[in-house]
Amino acid sequence: MLNDLFFSSSASEPAPVPPSRAGKERGSQGPAAPTSARHIADLPLWRVQWAALPGHQEVLIVHVPHYTSMFERLFRGPRPWRYGHVYLPEGSVNLGAPDFALAPGSKAPLAGTLMEVLQACRLGDGRLVVLAVGVCRLRVVSETQALPYSRADVELLPDAEEREAMEPLALQALESVQGGLEQAGSGNGSSSGGSEALQLAALMRAVPEAASEAAAAYCQCWTDYELSDARPGDEASARVIDGTRADDAQVLGRRLAQLGGNEVLALPFFDAITSAVRADALAAAMDAAAAEEQPGCSSGNHGGSGASVGDITDGADAGSSASNALETALLAQRPMLRQTDAAAYAQATSAAACSIAQQVAQQASGGSTAGAAGAAAPGQAAGRVPGVPPALNTAAERGVETQAPAEVLEQDALDGEPDSPSLAMQLEAAVWHEIDAVQALAGKLRSRPSPLPEGVQCLRPPPQAATAGCAPSCAPAAAAGSEVEEQRALARARPVAPPDYPALRRAQRLSFACAALLADLSATEGRQAWVEAGSICARLRLGLAALRKHRQVLAAVVAVEGL
Repeated sequence: MLNDLFFSSSASEPAPVPPSRAGKERGSQGPAAPTSARHIADLPLWRVQWAALPGHQEVLIVHVPHYTSMFERLFRGPRPWRYGHVYLPEGSVNLGAPDFALAPGSKAPLAGTLMEVLQACRLGDGRLVVLAVGVCRLRVVSETQALPYSRADVELLPDAEEREAMEPLALQALESVQGGLEQAGSGNGSSSGGSEALQLAALMRAVPEAASEAAAAYCQCWTDYELSDARPGDEASARVIDGTRADDAQVLGRRLAQLGGNEVLALPFFDAITSAVRADALAAAMDAAAAEEQPGCSSGNHGGSGASVGDITDGADAGSSASNALETALLAQRPMLRQTDAAAYAQATSAAACSIAQQVAQQASGGSTAGAAGAAAPGQAAGRVPGVPPALNTAAERGVETQAPAEVLEQDALDGEPDSPSLAMQLEAAVWHEIDAVQALAGKLRSRPSPLPEGVQCLRPPPQAATAGCAPSCAPAAAAGSEVEEQRALARARPVAPPDYPALRRAQRLSFACAALLADLSATEGRQAWVEAGSICARLRLGLAALRKHRQVLAAVVAVEGL
């Protein structure tokens, strides 16, 4: 009762809040509603001594008073319950320290991860058990509260490849707005060439921002699909669990037991596809057993009757239909995936158009709406210059030494190419080649297969994509002829992502997921490097370099052991 009274809003009518203090007052509950697809005002921040990654799940035991207060206030608001996870060297001891203020040039990283609470439990002693998952990367734009815990206006950080993929939508929005302006100008009888050129130049500068807005909207739509199975399904399970009641506490216990060692969240289609793969394997085993028992199978045996040949054909047909379970499961996912992609593109198109229209309105008013635009877009309010990378206080800027992937990849053909969606596909294939090689070597050392986490398994490209994306320099095992057919047959025996799941998003999730396979990767600056990497290609290079080093070590051990 006291807890509810303390964290509930006051019954009396609050006094008007000055704009300069609006962020602090909003902090009485959760974050304010997003001001655009990419900007969130006054987001509560969980600043701790480790980094979190998108797609990864975390189980938090919250006992520090200021953070129990933060989460309790968050839980009083509507779902989704979201907060920012921002790495803070040495943790709460530096919370509020001037050197670690959330500002450009300080020792505090500004890149973090937007998290969503999936389940929470309140224990009898006041502690909280929180299950959360990373949604996407973010950047702190301006701090709105420093103590007792941090709050800030943040902007989401789409990857470079996502922005490139959304540039056509931004250009379409630009052409639409430009056409409307030309019609309006001809109607007014004005034809100022210099003014029009200036206006067009200003609009072209708005294209990158519009592409970022579109990418954030597209990402949000797919996030809703990807978290659909993980989010609470009804009102009863959406509430905070009372840990003092045994029946309620078992709900979270079962959820955590299912989590097991799967740090990376599996996608909704994984269970259906895994079941199909098992059905195919069982059908293939039954077909093989039947073929061995069938008399007269040898091509040189002319004594077999026509009936026996017919039986063999019927058995092959039956086996063929039974072994199509994976194909059937992939086709079953198609309507939902295509519907989600269509909705995502619709939201992205709308976000791009709104962003361009906002820039036009600001220009039409002669910059008088700059303050309003800044409020709607915290990144602009912070004085960010278009075309200049945002301040992140990266490891290099903070004086932290890290090993560049190029030092491991050396003269790899993919290391020097510029980042692009097509390069991301090639790097994805190369990373999977290294993952499979590491798994094979680890299996030899353990004398048993070493299964991948479910959240990684579900990101394996379908056979066609896997072969098409391979680069000879990175994946020498992807050769031609019988080896390719062998790989395709092997791929059909393992769970794969449906072809209708966006390839770029699949590669993006893998770029974060592969960090879970690296036991020697530190949870501090090691994972923070993944958060600060601004492109899918950059993270895949990080993973490729680390996996390659791991494979070389394992190969040396296997050679010494003579396995």
